[in-house]
Amino acid sequence: MASAAELVRNHEYEPNGVEYFAPPPKSEHIEVVPYDPAWPDAFEELAARIRAALGDVALSLEHVGSTSVPGLPAKPIIDIDLTVPDSRDEAAYRPALEAAGFPVLSSASPGRRMYQPKSCQA
Repeated sequence: MASAAELVRNHEYEPNGVEYFAPPPKSEHIEVVPYDPAWPDAFEELAARIRAALGDVALSLEHVGSTSVPGLPAKPIIDIDLTVPDSRDEAAYRPALEAAGFPVLSSASPGRRMYQPKSCQA
């Protein structure tokens, strides 16, 4: 398991160091829309899929980002922070996430992966 110091250490973002497992996202225009009261329910549906896929491996799931703030206009994309016992042990969670429809998109820093469901907009 990663130590507390490893978890909170600042990792400088290096765009050339990002490892993409799928084509890099296109720089498309992303629209900020008025707050949608359905966003918390959309998070709960995604979180239930993740919990069903990972079981006890999912230590915590948090709705993060702008869609998690009631009343705040946001990009209509639900961001979720998933904590697993050891993010470096991808064999313990990655196959189950991918089988549940969450393919890995990129790795920006040690222990950090970006997954996106087939339909990512809320």
